Amino acid sequence: MRIVTITWLCTAAALTAFVMVSLLPAAGADSASADFYVALDGNDAWSGKLAAPNPAGTDGPCASLARARNAVRAPKSVEVPRAPLTVIIRGGKYFLHEALTFTNDDSGIAEAPVTYRAYPGEQPVLSGGRRVMEWKTYRGQILMADLPGSKGGKWRARQLFLNGKGQVRARWPNFNPNDPLYGGWLIMEGPAEKGSITAFQYGQGALPHHWAKPSEGEVEFYLGSGQWRSTVPTQSIDEQSRTIRLTHPGVQFDVAPWYRLTPFHANNPFYVVNLLEELDQPGEWCFDSEEGRLYFWPPAGKLMATDEVVVPWQRYLVDIDGASWLKICGLTFTETMDGENFHHEGVQGVGAMYPQANWQFGGDALHMKNAEHCTIEDNRFEAVGCNAIYLEGYNYRNVIHRKDISEAGANGICLLGTIEKHPVFNRVEDNFTIDAVTGASPYWKNMGGFLSGNYLWRNISYQTNPDAVYMYIHNGWTERAFADSNYNLIYQKDAGQIRMEDRRGVDKRDKITNLTEWKARGFDANSVQADPLFVDPEHDNYLLKPESPAFRLGFIPIDMGSMGPRK
Repeated sequence: MRIVTITWLCTAAALTAFVMVSLLPAAGADSASADFYVALDGNDAWSGKLAAPNPAGTDGPCASLARARNAVRAPKSVEVPRAPLTVIIRGGKYFLHEALTFTNDDSGIAEAPVTYRAYPGEQPVLSGGRRVMEWKTYRGQILMADLPGSKGGKWRARQLFLNGKGQVRARWPNFNPNDPLYGGWLIMEGPAEKGSITAFQYGQGALPHHWAKPSEGEVEFYLGSGQWRSTVPTQSIDEQSRTIRLTHPGVQFDVAPWYRLTPFHANNPFYVVNLLEELDQPGEWCFDSEEGRLYFWPPAGKLMATDEVVVPWQRYLVDIDGASWLKICGLTFTETMDGENFHHEGVQGVGAMYPQANWQFGGDALHMKNAEHCTIEDNRFEAVGCNAIYLEGYNYRNVIHRKDISEAGANGICLLGTIEKHPVFNRVEDNFTIDAVTGASPYWKNMGGFLSGNYLWRNISYQTNPDAVYMYIHNGWTERAFADSNYNLIYQKDAGQIRMEDRRGVDKRDKITNLTEWKARGFDANSVQADPLFVDPEHDNYLLKPESPAFRLGFIPIDMGSMGPRK
């Protein structure tokens, strides 16, 4: 499946598409000179003025970014800096024990920004994880290790990385690498009680093993229309009635409230994870939160001395709160924790989530609030458990560009605030947001007036997903938002009729489910359902063949060579 998206960033006050340029000069990208250095072989008792330890071992770089930040603060506390200040970070992996916080005390000024960047040719990595070192044999090739500070249910692990690669939590049915999306699922028989949102029944023989500690397990499942996947801890299991009870409900992203509680239904797909009895093949692991003990069956059957096993431990890596004229570039952010909520409390607009009992906010690898004129440039975000970059509330003229974001557990880049305090004039550009789809629509009932009079003309909609939908209809906003939608070329692979989805209240009888019904409302009267005839879409060549029906609709070809992140 290939998806081409335009990113729309939504606040309670505006819906805006961004086209952007950098406001700050590149701070010596080809130079290794700096005011302070950080290195894994450094020492926080040293000055931090040297890029490497001196021969006598009496001075050299700092060992931590926090020490370098404090060193930058010291001269700034005496007088306003008259020249830029730079901290260069040597390559290697830095395990952060707490978030690196930047406040107004760490700010630069327009003429003298403060920069934190990678040493030329080296790759510093900021990890929110904790390395697991002391392994013992549990049974066969399954190893076990105790995690100090986690005993007694104080912490729950949902990810484990071996040499930077995520491993599979012990599950039943087992993960099917030949069918990763649709394989390895069970089907619910229905709710345990009519309308239940916390208990369901499973089929005869579906779960063959007896669980000694069912409360250590979790259930991953889809509800309703299957848009939203929930991961919820298990409270108990009754093998006689084949009933699993959960600690709290799952959610379904649907009509208001957006993340509504939805009852279980027959045929909802699910599987169970994190139970020791289900750890039955190489590459699987699980965590006993009661004992604070990790179990792991290495893919190769054993761990080498050079292998690095990491579990996420921190929810934040960098927190910019009230700082200005700060620049961070060339770093990799990885291995942060996840959670049930992925939006901060108090934000408004599409996507904002209501607080729920027993839900934990997942966190942000890089969080920004009340930040001004900051630049986040040339960084990588890999396997972060929740959000990669989150701008919350007031943020003014910040630049976020040239990012690689892959395998983020929730949002890649998110800007949300309130009507009173929201991000303004921020720039998001040249990012590459892999295996992620970013977008938002102003379909919340309280935002209906923010879009109106829009024309959707001469676009190509190309969808190969068998479950694809051309357009969602929400609470009547769709018809109000469009002055007209027409002359579009619409393609859904193997679809006899173009699908639409009407998400207005269930009591509505005039649902719009396909293109014909949408046209009956006066929209897309001259639009065409046909293959646009791309040259080679399987290899991302979206140039149009000369005989493409798009040309007859007046479509103007786009210069594909000028699209995408700039070098």
